[in-house]
Amino acid sequence: MFGDESYRIAAGDYVSFVLWFNFTAGFIYLVAGIGIALRKPWAVGVSLLIAASTLLVFAGFGLHIFADSAYETRTVAAMTLRSTVWTVISILVYRHLIRR
Repeated sequence: MFGDESYRIAAGDYVSFVLWFNFTAGFIYLVAGIGIALRKPWAVGVSLLIAASTLLVFAGFGLHIFADSAYETRTVAAMTLRSTVWTVISILVYRHLIRR
């Protein structure tokens, strides 16, 4: 992402919007993690935002794939994992911070 052309070639057929989303989301993960650790109710909203936006980007990535555009299979696995993890985190945080 920040390297020269040799890094981009080594990365393979990455999808720019997915790469930038995941980079940016990493900072929001930190905010969510701090909120969860401090048991702040706003962490529920941040977790839901991450889960929903990850699913939205994953859907866009799916459209990218169906348009026969180049992609890496590992991106499918990574986005599946991210979507699952943040959906589960959102549910658990909601149950523990809001429903109690």
